Order: sequence, then structure tokens, then C-alpha cells
Amino acid sequence: MLATNDYRSGVGAHWTFLSDPGRKVQKDLDIAEYTDPEHNITRPELKAAWERGEHDRFYPYGKTYAQVFREQE
Repeated sequence: MLATNDYRSGVGAHWTFLSDPGRKVQKDLDIAEYTDPEHNITRPELKAAWERGEHDRFYPYGKTYAQVFREQE
């Protein structure tokens, strides 16, 4: 609960912030975590692309929250 609140505060969220510390939802939905070395990467080709520096393949890498939200308008 504390970590979730820290994440929510860190991004300035004023809405419910969802958390999946056991990675249950991530595994059920087969969501790859390729930016965080502490968590598993389910598809080797994605990990390889990240390590080659092909970060533009991983939206929204390198963009601020403001940039991402502006693109949605």
C-alpha cells in the first residue's frame, strides 16, 4: 500500500492508482515488462530490441506525461 501511494504521489495522480505487486494481472494478460530489470520480460525479442537501443518501438518511451496526454487530444 505504501509503495502504491508513493507511485501515485510521484506522478501527481489524483485518481485511483492501480497496482499489481504480485504481477498476477501482468501474467494473466501476458504484458511484457521490458523496461524494469527487476521484473520478468516475457518475450525475448522485445528484450533484445530494448537492449539494442530500439527504444522508439516502446511507446511512450522518452515522452513526458504531458506529451502523451497532448497526443490523445
